[in-house]
Amino acid sequence: ITADASSPSGFSVMGTMLSSAGNGLNGTGFGFGAPSAPFVLTQLPAGFDPAAADFQLTGISGEDSSDVIVSWNLGGDVEARHIRTTLDPVTGIALSMTPEGPAITVNAATAGVQDQASIAGMLGDRFIAVYHDTNGSYTDGNDIVARIIDTRDAVNPDPIIGDLVQPAGGIQARRDVLI
Repeated sequence: ITADASSPSGFSVMGTMLSSAGNGLNGTGFGFGAPSAPFVLTQLPAGFDPAAADFQLTGISGEDSSDVIVSWNLGGDVEARHIRTTLDPVTGIALSMTPEGPAITVNAATAGVQDQASIAGMLGDRFIAVYHDTNGSYTDGNDIVARIIDTRDAVNPDPIIGDLVQPAGGIQARRDVLI
């Protein structure tokens, strides 16, 4: 995260690409091309506070994906953005990394505070976000919640729907999975 006067928040996530030259064998001959100058992966939205960001970055894998997900806290919500990585089909060297669709709010509801988040990449262009949630309308006001997000629809990434088994034995369809 670096200062960026052109960003709505004054901050951007910067990156650079290091790709293998692809000519290593038996543990020798591996190397990286000279890294390019750092570039903007995504600008962070107005209201972003680096001191309270809980910033996370993870790779997602499967289906030949080299994409990454970045996440941060913003005003008591967990936000995330999918960064698409384009690889050269012959060499496998990264050609570009660009935002794919808009940033999304990961938590199911925005009442209360959702914080202390962590994310991890999964197979199939999905990621899981785990966070603390104080929303009393669908949690007890102090829960740890996990949501799996499918990023294959860049415009409207889909949360995977889970079920809550209630103490009386009934099942309630839920927008998230409680741990």
